[in-house]
Amino acid sequence: MVDFSTQNLYLIGMMGSWKTTVGKILANVLGREFSDIDTMIESHTKMKISDIFDLLGENKFRKEETHVLTQISESSGAIVSTGGGIILSKENRKIIKESGYTIFLNAPPSVLAKRIKISKKRPILNPEISLEKQLQDIWSDRKDWYNSTANKTIETDELSSKEVAELILRIIRNTE
Repeated sequence: MVDFSTQNLYLIGMMGSWKTTVGKILANVLGREFSDIDTMIESHTKMKISDIFDLLGENKFRKEETHVLTQISESSGAIVSTGGGIILSKENRKIIKESGYTIFLNAPPSVLAKRIKISKKRPILNPEISLEKQLQDIWSDRKDWYNSTANKTIETDELSSKEVAELILRIIRNTE
């Protein structure tokens, strides 16, 4: 049995998979702390994610990501929205697996492309290249890590964010 009152609940997935939206709903319904790793990185560095990538590079961002994840992993019972690339690091995958229960919010790149727009909040995207093609390439690189890190996968492509949250609530209530 999983004790969700003491374990963190990590939401992983590609950009546009509703990790933050669903995480906020869950935290509100469950009365739990909500942690968005990207927001925490911005607060810690006093820089926007896009500025970290542009000025300091992706490696610096990934180090900050691991630092913030390590801090969160020491808490208990938090609902955690991760950045899409958090699973790129073996260390991060280990921290996530050892400190909580992980749900992979999955949707095909075609659906994700409809949900998001290229913006400065998405620093790894190139406005010169098809969004769906970029998302397909990212998915190809990351799919094995998402799948191997997750305790549970939810296909979100035909669901609203509220329906995804309701599914997760059922998982939590049936597991406790």
